[in-house]
Amino acid sequence: MKNRIKYFFLSLKIKKKFMLGMLLIILILSSCIGKLTFNASKELIKRNTIELTTELLNQYAENIYNKTEALRETAFQASKEFVKNNSLDNNMYIRDIEVLINRRLNDMVSQYRSSSNDYIEAVCVTGNDGYFYWGHKDNVNKYYIDNDYIRKTILLLKNQEESSFWMPTENNETIIFVSKMVSPDTLISHGYIILFINKDYFLTLDNKTSSISNDQIAIIKGNNEVLIKDDILGKEEILQDINSRMERIFSIEDNGVKYSAVSTKIQNKNWKVISIISEKKLLSNINHLRTIITLVCIVISMLALIIAYIIAGGVTKNIRLLEKNMQKVEDGNFNVRVKPSTYDEVGLLSLRFNYMMKKINELINTVYVERIKKQEAEFEVLKAQINPHFLYNTLGSVKWLSRMQGEKKIEDMVDSLIYILRVSIKGDKYITINDELIYINKYIDLQKIRFENRFRMVYNIDTDIMNCYVLQFILQPIVENAIYHGLEISKGNGIITINGFKKDESIILEVIDNGVGMTEEQYNKIISDDNTKYSGLNSIGIANVDKRIKMYFGTSNGITIKSELGKGTTVSITLPYIENRYDLED
Repeated sequence: MKNRIKYFFLSLKIKKKFMLGMLLIILILSSCIGKLTFNASKELIKRNTIELTTELLNQYAENIYNKTEALRETAFQASKEFVKNNSLDNNMYIRDIEVLINRRLNDMVSQYRSSSNDYIEAVCVTGNDGYFYWGHKDNVNKYYIDNDYIRKTILLLKNQEESSFWMPTENNETIIFVSKMVSPDTLISHGYIILFINKDYFLTLDNKTSSISNDQIAIIKGNNEVLIKDDILGKEEILQDINSRMERIFSIEDNGVKYSAVSTKIQNKNWKVISIISEKKLLSNINHLRTIITLVCIVISMLALIIAYIIAGGVTKNIRLLEKNMQKVEDGNFNVRVKPSTYDEVGLLSLRFNYMMKKINELINTVYVERIKKQEAEFEVLKAQINPHFLYNTLGSVKWLSRMQGEKKIEDMVDSLIYILRVSIKGDKYITINDELIYINKYIDLQKIRFENRFRMVYNIDTDIMNCYVLQFILQPIVENAIYHGLEISKGNGIITINGFKKDESIILEVIDNGVGMTEEQYNKIISDDNTKYSGLNSIGIANVDKRIKMYFGTSNGITIKSELGKGTTVSITLPYIENRYDLED
């Protein structure tokens, strides 16, 4: 399975590999960026919500302080009225007193309900005699609670130095404020006034709207008594945890649910205002944000893929062009050229391909031309092979006829000519230096008879090169050129010297004459002009010999000419040192 996947990936086109790689990169980057963005946004929303909650709680704290002070002033003014009128201390019948006080309390509640203190639901007063008198809105006694409960509260107040006291009710909708009714003149206590206040009175910001609902806010006194609470703060362990916290912002957990809590203290009171928000509610809009981030990542990924597709298409276009033209080369078309669409690395590769094809064409043409020249040179050699079998058989007859008639000189001439013809008929490309020298001697014998021994030959050949192989017919054209154009035959003092020796890994053959010499222009023309031909045994020129040597043995070999007018000419031939016939290539 692993090998199949590897083979599948390796066999994919470059464009598909590029797109697959880009898809993986984009998915990874999009996932990482989306995750980081989501987490960062989540923390930002949470932090901003908590900061807003903190700011609102500060406003709530200030508002609660102001409203508690206002209620304290209201209770004080009502106390003054009752003390002033001695309503609780006159000697009327109890029933008449109760009716009178209740009427006043009801009027007081109605007055408060029609003013800014409309959150006062009921008023209760009690004198030192222990009687309770009630006043409430709509004359409904639903705010009436157990008098014993109030007595216990008043007893707690008596044991404290404070003149007022705040306490919750069981329904968590109303807060009770208990205050002593003290005569301002005598400072004598005449009883207590008790106000029942709707909790919304403390949880409403004047002329402002709040993003915190009332069920998210709690007010806790210093003794862990909750004046206004929600379901979470009603638990003792949660209250202890909150009071143990020194920081204003912290997290709590209840039944596996996490909550973020923000608290602030109320000025001049040992009270705390706390807002508790569940993490789920705090991040209620995060799912919407997650959807937006996901859509943005998808859009960005699609755009990135489109761009990647365009880039991949641009890159692989040059590759496809290159592949298409290489297929044409495989079919034998070496004249193809690629025109790249871009000039990036692949485009430059296409230009290199064009340059390579140009060089290959040049090389093919060069090899082809050299092959043609080689064939022409071999053809020239073949042409130089003087009429083979017919002449060879005829001259054989002449030789025997000359011997029968006692013509020794004619017999020697015919014998030399027969040898030359035999070598020509055999047609070996490579011969030993020894055989080449025998061939030269037979040729010289013929020339000496013709020119009546007006020149002589000198041979200085090292014996260790005699069996080395060279091209056939490399000395004869040079010797012939020396006889016909170098020596002054008429004077009869011509000398042609042939030297042969080994130098490093090469063989040096020299043909030296003491003839008339030549100018630099003349010998440069001889060595470079393929068309320079001579009459004689054959028409192979020196330039042709030089090109044959270079063609078969390389450009480091060949012919060099040194000449000086009136002093003669030296023709040097450089050849590789080859002893084994099998080291040669046909």
